Amino acid sequence: MTVDTEDAECIRDKLERLTRGVAKMVNEKDFDFKSASSQEVLEVSSTITEHLGRASVFMVLLLTGTLGIRLQIYTEFKWRREGGQWKCYWVNGGQGMPEPNLGPTR
Repeated sequence: MTVDTEDAECIRDKLERLTRGVAKMVNEKDFDFKSASSQEVLEVSSTITEHLGRASVFMVLLLTGTLGIRLQIYTEFKWRREGGQWKCYWVNGGQGMPEPNLGPTR
């Protein structure tokens, strides 16, 4: 896909798809893309500054860990266009507070 033929919607779709794939691979430590996904993607949004060749993709994941603890994890992937191709150059992320486990109601 060349820079000349890309429009904003096409760029958004491409970068969000690539970001989902990177997050899946890293979270599963499946660098051969062989296992099924265990992460739940809750939300993906992006901001593109096409004339500067810059974009940010934000993603919120739900991770269920041991003892049923569930954490929402956020990530931001920054992309830049170099030589007509989009490349991820920076990733930041963090985890939120676990969801409360209030047990059965009485």
